[in-house]
Amino acid sequence: VLGEIADATSIRTVYEICAWLPAIGLLTVFLPNIRKARA
Repeated sequence: VLGEIADATSIRTVYEICAWLPAIGLLTVFLPNIRKARA
């Protein structure tokens, strides 16, 4: 997937996307717990 993005845009764009991935991962802490909602 990242290779296709690099081909379509530039390698710099891929580096910028990858730089944001850890921050996006940290934001998943604030997602609601689905298992509690079902019970």
